[in-house]
Amino acid sequence: MPPKPPRADLTKLSHADKDRLIDALFARLDAVEAKLDMNSENSSKPPSSDGLAKKNRTSSLRGKSDKTVGGQPGHKGSTLKRVAEPTGTKDYPPPSQCDRCHSALALEQAQILERRQIFDVPAMSFEVIEHRVYTVVCACGQRHDSVFPAAVSEVVQYGPNIRALGVHLTQGQMLPYARAAELIFEMTGLSVSPATLLAWVAEARLALQGTADLIARQLHHAPVLCADESGLRVDGKLHWMHVAATAQLTWYGMHAKRGFDAIAAHGILPKRLGVLVHDCWGPYWKLDDGLHALCNAHLLRELVYAQEVTGQDWPAAMTALLLNAK
Repeated sequence: MPPKPPRADLTKLSHADKDRLIDALFARLDAVEAKLDMNSENSSKPPSSDGLAKKNRTSSLRGKSDKTVGGQPGHKGSTLKRVAEPTGTKDYPPPSQCDRCHSALALEQAQILERRQIFDVPAMSFEVIEHRVYTVVCACGQRHDSVFPAAVSEVVQYGPNIRALGVHLTQGQMLPYARAAELIFEMTGLSVSPATLLAWVAEARLALQGTADLIARQLHHAPVLCADESGLRVDGKLHWMHVAATAQLTWYGMHAKRGFDAIAAHGILPKRLGVLVHDCWGPYWKLDDGLHALCNAHLLRELVYAQEVTGQDWPAAMTALLLNAK
């Protein structure tokens, strides 16, 4: 945005000075209007910045396709198919006597006329498995006690399946802890508190720390590495979820800062060995220890904005070039 012109007594300005002031004011007005016209579809602004003025999506960066809507010719559809070994069967035998002569029918000779299968999930309910240890005393007086497995450490405790479900609902499906606890109760009848779910997530984090460290090391050595960050609330305060990823690996890291402090603290992007792909945000350029590449999706959105503002042909040509690039 052009620098803000100093306030002046217009009566004391020459015609030339007034002309320069008018030009500066128009430049500022153009910059403000351009900024107001930017949204998540034509710039690098995140969708959350669109606010109440968010428009319905009417176009795609991919452009129009010459293919018809729906499945394409030759595409093999996927649907339910009968299985050779069903989980169970339910038989509907014919009547015990003939409808015409009322003689008794030999039902043991009946043959299957048709099969139909219904796919469903069983009604869920929790089970309680009691673990027991024993003691026995030898004739010589020596006592021998069996022991519990290491995983059976409490008099009463939750099992691994329900713990995994709790972590999946809160971390994989992003449900709030209270809603996840409510869902578990409605599905299984088992009462779990949100505080318990929080403790399970903490235990899972510790258990998976070694895997996360391994992913971070592999990303550090990846030939091409993509990075991004998104804002979210933690305890009511703005934090940032930083992402580093390849086609096979994804690493997430939370930090109170968005910029270089967080990048340095996470330690994946500095001194990396491969090309860093990003959205041209300033702090990434401070990593001058390797090659950089700009994200195609962000460039395409910027070209949408250039097309809207200028009405010229070159943004469309550049868009086609990027979409066809391999």
